[in-house]
Amino acid sequence: MFAKLLKYEWRATKGFVWLMFLISLSAAVVGGLTTQYLFRISQSQDQQPVLTVLVLLMFMAAMVALLICAAATLYFTFWRFYRSRFTQEGYLTFTLPVTSHQILLSSIVNCLLGALCALGTLLVSYLLMGLITLSAMPGFFGARWEILESLFKGASWLFTGENAPLFWQMLSQMLLGAVFEIPVIMLAITLGALLAKKQKAILGVVAYYIIQVAQLLITGVVMGATSNSIMQADSFSFTFDFSTILGIVVSVGSYFLMHYLVSRKLNLA
Repeated sequence: MFAKLLKYEWRATKGFVWLMFLISLSAAVVGGLTTQYLFRISQSQDQQPVLTVLVLLMFMAAMVALLICAAATLYFTFWRFYRSRFTQEGYLTFTLPVTSHQILLSSIVNCLLGALCALGTLLVSYLLMGLITLSAMPGFFGARWEILESLFKGASWLFTGENAPLFWQMLSQMLLGAVFEIPVIMLAITLGALLAKKQKAILGVVAYYIIQVAQLLITGVVMGATSNSIMQADSFSFTFDFSTILGIVVSVGSYFLMHYLVSRKLNLA
């Protein structure tokens, strides 16, 4: 039944995700073409200030559109969680022959898929825009593989050598932090939906803000208490490790608190 719930949630979400993906690709093409124009006009003596300003504004609009599409994808998946659990549609959802764990976990996985789609859309869009921009370079099509190879070699210092352990540690902890942030956001939405009769969104934002402030305070207290016993070289790594562990604890606690609220406090009448 969990698979059916997840399939239903994804069907209700994927149309909007595909729309944001197509808009992002369109914005990437615009961004690439405008960057091409700016590159070529910089090499030319015949410059048109008004047209250049308009092209620059189009480039900025394309960049903003990419960020908005990614944010909209994330927002829609969480809005979908609220709509399918705490509106009239939620009455049908919670009366299905499934457990509250299955209901909540299907929403968590759906939000995670939405986050992955948002990240993938950004990566594909920036890659497309970069390729369009590079195609304006003289001789790019004749030596495209050599140019791309040199770019990858230039960025390889992050993945190899003495920088690799720190890079992979930071990347893995950032990704884990993003994953474990999903139940926290969902808990804030749950608190807003169950505790507020009006202004549910505002209460949800306030609840999320309080959770984040509490995490920062705990991290600050622990860092202050252990700063004398930790070497300066290891303090950065310790901070990341502690923040990750604290994020996992808060995430797990948020999930079980959310499960308690929807199991015991949700009024389906």
